[in-house]
Amino acid sequence: MINNDKKTILELFNQPEKHPSAVKLFAKLQKQNKIITLENLHEILNSLEKSEKIESLLDATGQKRYHLKAEKHCHFICSECGLVKNIELENGAINMLTSYVQEKIRTFAKIEKINLSFEGKCFECLKNK
Repeated sequence: MINNDKKTILELFNQPEKHPSAVKLFAKLQKQNKIITLENLHEILNSLEKSEKIESLLDATGQKRYHLKAEKHCHFICSECGLVKNIELENGAINMLTSYVQEKIRTFAKIEKINLSFEGKCFECLKNK
């Protein structure tokens, strides 16, 4: 049952909203008449994250959002509506930033993972002001 639930949840990430919260994923599962508790959903999301099939980030409101693991990218997060968009980066940009930061921290740490986000207001929120 858990493996079928994992597969169903992973399929939800192929839908238009690419960075859903657990609550939104739960609502989508309920619409599909899937029988799963919110607690089980959190357990499955944690398992998928540990197995590196998905990643999470905190949006501007502090809510955890999930997405399929992808190659080098960062995020834009709207500080007003919480919209999250991927920004694909060229390898050179990531490598340059990683090298720069690694040099700054070389005496006390080693970078293993990058989680880079930019915050601002999306054009829709700016338009509605």
